[in-house]
Amino acid sequence: MGTPEYMSPEQALGWSDVDERSDIFSLGAVAYAMLAGRGPFAPETSSDFRQRGPFQQVTPLQSVAPSVPEELASIVMKCLSSDRDKRWRDARTLKDALARVGGFSSETLPESLRDLPSFAPYAALWAFAWSAIAFLTLRSPGERALLLLIALLVPIGLVLHVWNVGRHGLGPLELVRVASWPPEWWGMWWPRALRRPSDLWRRLPWPARASRVALSAFFVAIPGTIVLRQWFAERGRLAPDADNWFIIAEGAIVLGSASVIAAALWWARRRGLSTAESVRVLFGATTTSSSWNAPKIARLLAPAVGRVRPPERDAPADHLRAIGELLPLLSSAQTDVPAAATMAHRVLRAIEQRDEELGLLSRDASASELDRLSAQLGTLGDDAPSEGRERRELRELVRHQLEVVRRMRARYEALSQQRAHLFNLLRGLWTQLRAACDAPARVGGTPDPTMERVRALCTEIAAELEKESGMAGNVRALEGWPKPATAAHTTGPTI
Repeated sequence: MGTPEYMSPEQALGWSDVDERSDIFSLGAVAYAMLAGRGPFAPETSSDFRQRGPFQQVTPLQSVAPSVPEELASIVMKCLSSDRDKRWRDARTLKDALARVGGFSSETLPESLRDLPSFAPYAALWAFAWSAIAFLTLRSPGERALLLLIALLVPIGLVLHVWNVGRHGLGPLELVRVASWPPEWWGMWWPRALRRPSDLWRRLPWPARASRVALSAFFVAIPGTIVLRQWFAERGRLAPDADNWFIIAEGAIVLGSASVIAAALWWARRRGLSTAESVRVLFGATTTSSSWNAPKIARLLAPAVGRVRPPERDAPADHLRAIGELLPLLSSAQTDVPAAATMAHRVLRAIEQRDEELGLLSRDASASELDRLSAQLGTLGDDAPSEGRERRELRELVRHQLEVVRRMRARYEALSQQRAHLFNLLRGLWTQLRAACDAPARVGGTPDPTMERVRALCTEIAAELEKESGMAGNVRALEGWPKPATAAHTTGPTI
């Protein structure tokens, strides 16, 4: 029937006219969990509609995760309305609403405006090139006027295109910004205000930005000096020794650009990047793509939010690293920090123990080994009066091996589920600590709801570790934590 905590009220009640608005509710529940680090309903009631009732109101997303933008939070909460008539009427409307969060991107622009990005740079380059030909070469007035007319053709085409397709809700400045986006393959310098919203330029390490700026300056300065020298020479305004100065300037530009790029390549090699990865980081397109998610490259990018680089999605150790970097940014009044650090260490230790056992089980009790033993037992067949004692012993041995391997496979599946659950707790702890870091400061001794959630999650982690590891008394030892007088003495992980 579905997963109860992600099920719409009408689906839970078994209504016969369930439509796509039920799927929109489920999608909203997934989005809520992704943004808040927990489901939309309290843990004790999320899996049982009989306890919470299908029409229970969802806790506002921004009260759970204050760092989520208000506009995005309202979109998710509208998905989770218990009255389906108050949800988004269809998926296309929801998609359009999400596209407006944080500005337009090339994927979310209206169809008629898909040709608009990069149109303005192309028009400016066209106009500049033909104007340069008109003014920097010896032309008659008629030829010059004709070249200037050609220079205006593409800019006029841009204006007519915008006039024809309309604005589609974009203001004049936003329209100019979209039209001025660089091409998707662009990786050199570009004015910050005119870059695509998803552009990675700000997250590049400074050697990568320096190499791109140097290369951009080279491509502009060298042709500029050559054209300028030719222009002076044609008009007889070039001084006798000026030609040497132009040559010196061109050599300095080439040498300076080469030095910056060589230093950047040396820096990339020192970071352990391959040739392909070095080229990607130093010269590749800065639009978002899967190639930027390679582990070595992702570690070099500056964090998108705040001063902590978000952890790699499937790496428990990197989550511990991110939590360790985040904890010093929390307020000194948030005394739950030592307990949160201890819980993170303990969860990682438990995950590593399970990974070690899973590695042994996957080697000794793989699915292929199970298939091999099953096939061998099938080949041996059933007992027969005429068969020898050795064959019967072999059949019993294979049958026993098969039973052992099946138990080991069951153990493997159970450990995999435990490991996934522990990793979810670790990710939830990171999410809640990040929310606590982003939350506004509390005044007048008002309780901090984000730290209350951190405290509850740490208690849940301690109980889970006690249940899975059989460590009696761990939760009792944490009663009343964290205490400022003793929390500072919390050191390494214990398990």
